[in-house]
Amino acid sequence: MPYTTKDAVRSLSGLTDTEISDAIVTEMIGHADREIEQITEKVWTGQQTKELLGVQKSSRNRTFRTLYKPIVDEEGETTDNEADVTVYVDSVESTAFELRGAEGKILFTTAPSIGAEIETTYRYDMSSIEAASTLLAAGYCFHRLSKSEEKEKMFRAAAMETLREICSHTFATTG
Repeated sequence: MPYTTKDAVRSLSGLTDTEISDAIVTEMIGHADREIEQITEKVWTGQQTKELLGVQKSSRNRTFRTLYKPIVDEEGETTDNEADVTVYVDSVESTAFELRGAEGKILFTTAPSIGAEIETTYRYDMSSIEAASTLLAAGYCFHRLSKSEEKEKMFRAAAMETLREICSHTFATTG
């Protein structure tokens, strides 16, 4: 399922169906979505994910970060409610933590023991992926039309920044 729609790409880019056909816009959305998946190394579903946050290496570290943020509840709203996530320390469920959903942070009340594996199950927000796909697809449309290299670069840069904001890891930009 595509991460964005033709209408969203047209609305953002201002391109009409006389300038570029629906079939080409759909093709550009496909290119954008594949690039997002390649960059982030993930097929985005918006469903719950279980993630190994890490292995405790210090007796003082109480903070662990999720790969994707923000963390959302079942309605898709950013949440700080600990009941909306499940946290495991060495495969045992823990409730001794604070959730900062907007930042994708799990803060333990007491640092887990050295060597402990920390995992969590959570939901992540898809709106930033939709925005990045719309931006990239619009950039691809301008590239396809050879209409405005400036707009193409602007949309691409905005898409990369959007991806950087939701992914806790960094990645190289291209082009």
